[in-house]
Amino acid sequence: MKVTLGKYKKNGSKRTTKVQIDPWDTWSLDSNLAMIIHPALVVFKSELESYPAQFESIEEWKAVLDKMIFSFDSASRDDSEDEFYSGDFTEPFFGPESTIKIDFDGLEAHYKKVQEGFELFGKHFQSLWN
Repeated sequence: MKVTLGKYKKNGSKRTTKVQIDPWDTWSLDSNLAMIIHPALVVFKSELESYPAQFESIEEWKAVLDKMIFSFDSASRDDSEDEFYSGDFTEPFFGPESTIKIDFDGLEAHYKKVQEGFELFGKHFQSLWN
């Protein structure tokens, strides 16, 4: 995947864009897009000069952006769920000999938190302007 977005032109003509998607880019499209969206949201938040009318303050908008940032960070990392697993993964995964423990409640709460950020991203997608 290669994406080039040129600068906005002062004379009003269209900016240069080039997007190349290779077949393997779609195999884990969710995490591949998250790797792009996460840093873009981080920079967007750091450069904020305004906020959408449905919010009371820029701080409220930043809190919503933080939830989105958390979700896309989690989706872009292979280790985002590691804290919910413990034990020796070189031993049998199942059975009485297994030392592996899974914090199912923590994992479910994590999934809900991630989903909340994705839903906020969809809801406020057209508000990602500055």
